[in-house]
Amino acid sequence: MSIPFLNKNLRNIASVVASVGSIKGRKKLQKMIFILKNLGAPFQERFKLYYFGPYSVDLQLELEELSLLKIIEEIWDGNLCLYNFKSEELKKNFLDNSEVKEYIPVIKELNKTNTSVLELLSTYLYLIRVEENEEIARKKLKIIKPHLYSKFEEALNLWERIRLN
Repeated sequence: MSIPFLNKNLRNIASVVASVGSIKGRKKLQKMIFILKNLGAPFQERFKLYYFGPYSVDLQLELEELSLLKIIEEIWDGNLCLYNFKSEELKKNFLDNSEVKEYIPVIKELNKTNTSVLELLSTYLYLIRVEENEEIARKKLKIIKPHLYSKFEEALNLWERIRLN
């Protein structure tokens, strides 16, 4: 099976899903892409800070496009969306020709991480970028995410591990 013509952004997003087979939840996928972008992965999506952390309308539209093209499938289980990669043959082609290939170990680790930790880390990274000061970002994070702040050390440890990959 040949790879359908896709722009770079769609290929990169499809490659992320292909590298792990499935990702449980839109929120998790949004946070994974944001964190990967902060590591230097070639994603062009624009993110804004929302209640659950950084969110990209662009990314959501691209996921819907990949679903319509039958490259990934969205399976709803109650309120949670599971993203599955459709074809094993197409999956191999995406991974062999991926611009995010070097990030596959990180993608796998992010996919295994609790979504609330990803939400906390991505929000912190967003605040650092806006504030340009880690201490101010940390104080704001404690104010806007008090329900998750107990996981801050876990989020920082994750960031240190994946930055070194």
